[in-house]
Amino acid sequence: DGKFTPSADMNEYNFVDANGVNLHSIFLHILADNIKTLSHIFLLVLERYRDWDVAAPIVNILVALIILRITIPFIKQTGMVLLQAAPNQLLIGMQKCMKEIMAHEGIIACHDQHWWVFAPGITVGSLKLEVRYDADDQAILTHAHTMLKRYITYMTIQITKQAKQKVTYSGSI
Repeated sequence: DGKFTPSADMNEYNFVDANGVNLHSIFLHILADNIKTLSHIFLLVLERYRDWDVAAPIVNILVALIILRITIPFIKQTGMVLLQAAPNQLLIGMQKCMKEIMAHEGIIACHDQHWWVFAPGITVGSLKLEVRYDADDQAILTHAHTMLKRYITYMTIQITKQAKQKVTYSGSI
């Protein structure tokens, strides 16, 4: 469908929708519970056959570190959504897209570009385009919207026309 689909890399966004985030959090919760249960079984066996009282705190610390290691990528990913940050993959795609938009005839400059992930699978953006006074602003808006909709779910594009230059002549007749 051409929409921005975040990376499957654990250091990038890999949730396409809110349902994916919920399922991932449920999976992590069940996994952490199973790790804790297995550690308790291991401790019971260890205490029964070896009288090691020091094993419980060591195993509990190791379990806590394992669970933390497993959940850190998830915490980073959801934290970036809460902070409304833009993943690198989106920013790279937007740079290419903006080059294509700026190549359109009549566009002079682009100001105040902002891109972020509003929720899993929903990207938002806003920008201001400065165009020549004689440019077709509707054609430019359509072109920009067509280019951006590959990456951005909801967008605001403000078009400002350049003031028409007044020509003044000075001199004597």
